Amino acid sequence: MAEKDAAPRIRDHLRAVKVGEAVEERLRSLREKAVVEVLLQPWRVRAAVKTLLVVEDDPDIQEYCRLLLAGLGARVVVASDGREALAVIDAGGPVDLILLDVILPGMGGEEFLRELRLRRGLGVPVVVCSVEERLVEPLRRVGEIQGVFRKGDPGSALLALVRARLGSAPGPAGGAQPASATGA
Repeated sequence: MAEKDAAPRIRDHLRAVKVGEAVEERLRSLREKAVVEVLLQPWRVRAAVKTLLVVEDDPDIQEYCRLLLAGLGARVVVASDGREALAVIDAGGPVDLILLDVILPGMGGEEFLRELRLRRGLGVPVVVCSVEERLVEPLRRVGEIQGVFRKGDPGSALLALVRARLGSAPGPAGGAQPASATGA
């Protein structure tokens, strides 16, 4: 009789072992997937966040742009002149849109755009920010610009311009790329 009682217990034990092995295998698989997810997370975050480069020498306007554009969920990087902006681009991080002041100390907007478009052949979208439209004309002769924001207009106009540009801007992997790749 003891053997008959033992057989079902042994079968139950073997089933439990099989179930336990299956559960262990499933947990191992889930742990591996979780590790992959953790490793991919920073890449996904970078891929989802657009980077805006604000080239502006006035600290108050820099901060205004930073606060305004951060509301879009964008990463905002600030440069005080054209040389600093080129250093940001040269560092290799993706730049999806540049907001460029015309009058800057050191390397100004026109010289920066010339370097960006003609010498480096980069087609990253550029929105020029200026107090007067006539100051933008020399930049138009240098290369394509994707918009103009007149300083003094409401922030909502800048946000609309940036939203429109980001919708058609290259993704993070291709932010700063040759002009031929973006049609600039």
